[in-house]
Amino acid sequence: MLGLDFSFQSIAVRYRKNIKAFYNFVPGSFPSDISFARASGGMYVTDSKLFVSAAPDTPRFDHDLSSGDTLGLLIEGTATNMVLYSNTLTSWYTSTNASVTYASSVGALDLYEVKRLSGGSIPERAYSPPINTTSATTYAVSLLVGKSDGGISRVSLENGARAIWAFGINWPNDTSLSVANIDTAVASGSVSINGLVVAPIATNLHRITFTFVADESNGFNFRIQPNRVTSDSANLFGAVQLEAGIAATSHVVTTSSPATRTADIARITSLANGIYDVRVVANGVTTDLPEVTVSGPYWPTEATGQVEAITVFTAGELS
Repeated sequence: MLGLDFSFQSIAVRYRKNIKAFYNFVPGSFPSDISFARASGGMYVTDSKLFVSAAPDTPRFDHDLSSGDTLGLLIEGTATNMVLYSNTLTSWYTSTNASVTYASSVGALDLYEVKRLSGGSIPERAYSPPINTTSATTYAVSLLVGKSDGGISRVSLENGARAIWAFGINWPNDTSLSVANIDTAVASGSVSINGLVVAPIATNLHRITFTFVADESNGFNFRIQPNRVTSDSANLFGAVQLEAGIAATSHVVTTSSPATRTADIARITSLANGIYDVRVVANGVTTDLPEVTVSGPYWPTEATGQVEAITVFTAGELS
C-alpha cells in the first residue's frame, strides 16, 4: 500500500505549476517587480539589534529584538507619535530633586538616566510636555527601559488629578525583566493596560509595549519616576511613544511637536488582471485568500507588519 507524502518537497512539486508569483522577503532583498514608496523616513531593527532609520522610499527589513533574526519586510500604516522630545529626554521637565542625563544609545535611539537625587522624595520625576488624548480612543504605548540601580520605577500618563494609567517596574536581581516584574495595579481608578509585552534587547535592556483605551481628554504628561526605594539612584529610559492605534509600531522621533511616519506602500506590478488565490505569511501567521480579483498593482491588506512571504496561485488552488 502506497503511503501519502506530505513532505515540504512533495507539496512544493504539487504547487509548482500553479504558482504565478512567489516573493520571499526574509533574505532581505526587494524584488524588481514590486514597487515601493514611503514619503517619510522610518525606523527598523538591524540584525545587530540596533535601531536605525531608513531614508524615504527605502524598504525596511526588520529583525527580532532578542535574536537579531530576519522577520521580513516591514509594512506599517501612518503613525503619529504624540510624545514630544521622544528621543531627547533631556528636554523634558524635571521635579526639583530629579535629573535626566544621556546614558547610551541603541543605534539611532538613545537611553537617558533618570535619577532621583539625594534628598528627594518618592514622587521625584521627569515628565513630558502635555499630551491630549481623545476619550474612547485606543492608543499604543512603547518605550525602552534599562536597569541601572534597579529598585522600583514607576511610569504613568497622568495630570494633577489622576493617572489615566500607571505601572511599576520591580527590577529583578538578575538581568531578565519580564511581564511578571510589571505591576499594572499601582494607580487607583486607572484604565486597563492591555497586551503588555516586555521584549528583551540586551542585558538589562528591554522594549515595553501595550495598549489602552483613553477615558477622558484632558491634558496629561508622560511621567517617569526612576527609583521609589532609594534616593540618589537611577534607571534608564528612552524612545517614548504614544500613538493612536491597536498596536505599537516602529518609533517615530519627535522634537517640539508631534511627528508622523507615513505609510509604507508596496505593490506587486507584474500580475496580469484576473482572479488568483493568495497566501500571505506575516507576523508569523499564514493567511489564505481564495479568489482575489487583481486589477492593476496589487498588495494584500493582510500583508502588514513583518511580511515574510507572499505566494500567488492559480484561482482554485487553495480551495
